[in-house]
Amino acid sequence: MIQSQQFRAVQRPKDLCSPYELVVVDGSGVPHLPLTVFYHETQRFLAERTAKTYLATLLPYFNYLVTDPWRREREDRWDSLPDAVRESVRDFLVEQLHYKAQPRDTDQLVRRTCKSPSTVHVFLCALKQFYHLARRKEWYPYPHPLTDPTAKLLQDVEAEERREAGHRPRMPQRSGVEAGTATLPVSFSYEEPRYKQRFHFLLWDRPSFVLAHADSYSKTLCSTARNKRLQYSPERNHFFLEFVGAESLIDPNAPREPDALFWFGELLRSSLIGERANCGTPEEIERKQAFLRSWGYGEREAEEFATQPFSTGQTGLLTETRIGGQANFLTAARRKTSGLLFTIETLYDAATFGLAALDFFTTTGARANELLSFVSVLIASMRCRWEELPVCWSDWSQREETRQPIT
Repeated sequence: MIQSQQFRAVQRPKDLCSPYELVVVDGSGVPHLPLTVFYHETQRFLAERTAKTYLATLLPYFNYLVTDPWRREREDRWDSLPDAVRESVRDFLVEQLHYKAQPRDTDQLVRRTCKSPSTVHVFLCALKQFYHLARRKEWYPYPHPLTDPTAKLLQDVEAEERREAGHRPRMPQRSGVEAGTATLPVSFSYEEPRYKQRFHFLLWDRPSFVLAHADSYSKTLCSTARNKRLQYSPERNHFFLEFVGAESLIDPNAPREPDALFWFGELLRSSLIGERANCGTPEEIERKQAFLRSWGYGEREAEEFATQPFSTGQTGLLTETRIGGQANFLTAARRKTSGLLFTIETLYDAATFGLAALDFFTTTGARANELLSFVSVLIASMRCRWEELPVCWSDWSQREETRQPIT
């Protein structure tokens, strides 16, 4: 049981019906829901030991807010305005943890005097994570008080873009492709107001692509695809997209741009995703490496060593899975069309993995073994989806806000 002078954590009474085994209460014995949920969320996503450590560092701060005379006179609370929260945190560090605070342009620099530096590090990590949870649960209606204003500016820009795109329909909770009666390929387009462009795509599966490019395949393969046997059977079939080009919404007469597909169009065209940056003839590898170095990748490496910044070491993450021969089929198919062929799941999973990892690394203060466990769980959960292929289905979950905290 975690004890504190005012706020404390108590075990749930046996005669009380509650989903929480441990409840945080204030000095009057009133349950404090945000701290209680924070403890159990941390325990669920990290570890029980980490949750107890985080809670133990937060309870003295919450006690400070209700017992310090100056804080009481100002009526400062944990859910006060961001400026008031930052001032309370700074005073707590100086008065209780004996740190010195030095104002800077965008943040506060704290310097150690006699307390262990890990104490302040864990406290700030726990408090940042607490406010992330409070904002997600809509308990704290203001901007995160402990994030860099530069990061907040980027969040405001993203929010403005979302408001400008408010006329577009929201992405459904689940979306994707299922086998049906439509005849492939299916042509569709998607307008992106931020770039003033309309993206054009074709939806294929294995048999439809082979039959549409019959001149590039043998008669035997075309017959197999037509009869949907062997590698073209429903069990091994899968859907994929072909990016045809981007049309300008400003100048209808402008030609379509074949590679202008967000951040990955040029990477797909240049075969730089995965381990392909080190594949090909010496001239092709040299061209790929020169392109990567022009964008700052591999600058610290000797030129005789090839850099592969988009290699994950895990098939199905950025690159197609080898299950059912999907990777081999798409590698051969790319040589038979001028469009960009890709599977949306691999890119979506990589983006989800990156956002989750960034949020985890920068806000939790987790230990190295917890980071490894987190990565293992993410990869295992994604591998479950990869093993379900050839059903091509993407779970579009609500995007969590990711912020870069002050270091």
